[in-house]
Amino acid sequence: MEVCDPCEAPGFGYTVNGILVSDFYTPRYFDPPQAVAIPVRYSFQGHLTEPRQVLRGGYLSWHDPVTNHWLQRTFFNGLGPTTRDLGVLSARGVSLRELIDRASLAESRKVLKEAPANLQGLTCAVAGSAFSGEDRLEDATVKKAEALRAQVQQVRAAAKAGGGT
Repeated sequence: MEVCDPCEAPGFGYTVNGILVSDFYTPRYFDPPQAVAIPVRYSFQGHLTEPRQVLRGGYLSWHDPVTNHWLQRTFFNGLGPTTRDLGVLSARGVSLRELIDRASLAESRKVLKEAPANLQGLTCAVAGSAFSGEDRLEDATVKKAEALRAQVQQVRAAAKAGGGT
C-alpha cells in the first residue's frame, strides 16, 4: 500500500521539524461511499474527502486479476482524474513499486515542479530522501542512492573494525 500516492503533491503536505512531508490516507480511504453524510477522515490532513479520491498530483494503482492488467487513476493533467491501463507488468529483476513509479514518474514530475510559492525552499521528503523544491525528482533519486551507498560503507567499515567480513 502506498499511503501517500493519492494525495502526494507538495501543496497537500505539512511540515514536521521543518521538513515537508506528504499527506497520507487513513484506513477509511477504502470504505464504500457513504449514503449518509457521516464525518470521516480519509486522509491525515483532511484533503481527501471521499473514498478512493485522487487529488491533483496524485495517483492510485491497482491490479485487475481477471485481465492481469495494472490500472492507474491519475490526476496529473486536465480538470479531473483519468484512468489508464498500464497493461501487464512483469516485475522480473525490479520491484513492482519500481514498475509503478516508472509508469507515473514523467507525469508526476510535472506536478511536483508546480509546488506553491510558499513551499519553495522547504526541504521535501520524497522516497526517504531529502531534496529542495528547486531540485528535480531525478536529483532526489541520486541523493537517495548516495545516502544508501554511504550507509553500506559505514556498515562495512564497522564490521571490518569489529573483526567481521
